[in-house]
Amino acid sequence: MRVHHSHALRRMVSRAVLAATIGAGAFALATLPNTSRAGAVEVKAVFHVSAAGSGYWLAGSDGGVFAFGHAPFAGSLPSIGIHVNDIVGLVPTADRGGYWEAGADGGVFAFGDASYFGSLPGLGIHVSDIVGMAPTPDLLNGATSGRGYWLVRSDGAVYAFGDARNDGGLPGRGVHVSNIVAIVPHGTAQDPGLGYWLVGSDGGVYAFGDAVFEGSVSALEIHVHNIVGMAPSPDQVDVGGGTVQGYWLIGSDGGVYAFGDAGFYGSLPGLGVKVTSIVGMAPSPTELGYWLAGADGGVFAFGDAGFYGSLPGLGIKVVNIVSLAIS
Repeated sequence: MRVHHSHALRRMVSRAVLAATIGAGAFALATLPNTSRAGAVEVKAVFHVSAAGSGYWLAGSDGGVFAFGHAPFAGSLPSIGIHVNDIVGLVPTADRGGYWEAGADGGVFAFGDASYFGSLPGLGIHVSDIVGMAPTPDLLNGATSGRGYWLVRSDGAVYAFGDARNDGGLPGRGVHVSNIVAIVPHGTAQDPGLGYWLVGSDGGVYAFGDAVFEGSVSALEIHVHNIVGMAPSPDQVDVGGGTVQGYWLIGSDGGVYAFGDAGFYGSLPGLGVKVTSIVGMAPSPTELGYWLAGADGGVFAFGDAGFYGSLPGLGIKVVNIVSLAIS
């Protein structure tokens, strides 16, 4: 296991772009739905990188979707007349031609080339604590075809739809928590595998299926309660021929924790930037950088991650971005 803590590696910052303002021509923006209320936009974040790494989406708690760079706008809940305020996640399809949105009740909405594979209300299951969603990877070995998704509750219970394989949850292991904040899939077309990780606000990491535990913040006896998201790095082969996995954890202060083969490319504390409102992260396509998203819709780019715009840069006042979703 290899880990970097953001505060210990302040001098390792390679590049950061603060997204408070953007200049003319610095971004391309797809059609924005009208989600404004009294001059402000209520956004419950979802931030995701497009296939070519040249764009990302932000999504609102009302299901409004904001597309930056080359990320396509495939629709939103306000644009089809659906009124909700509990969307907790947006995840793209394998080819980024569409996306799903998930609500706290386990409702699922499909846009673009995303197919609908079921929801908790559709099964007659009544909950209000879904905290995350993850799509199945489009694997070369045919084990899955990117035609499914998982939902996770705050207690670590996992629900699988479509071709998603249910490898278990925390209640099935006799683990009783209420602080799970995300589910992250293991496996891509380049790195075939199945399984997923769950992460808690204390930095605890739980591995299921083919996903491997490469360390956690809590296992390092670092005591935090502000972990808000997790992102996977691609599998690597070590000198002994074994496979090394890795991932990043992100804190609400913009601190970044890198485990396994994940590289450290900077953090907000390392830049002397003091915030308490970071909601998540997403890796660049090369995994040589990453983006952080803030509660005000600001975007911070590190390493080789490009900056394609932000909500503050558009003059949009956001008050409640809360989460980051990655594939």
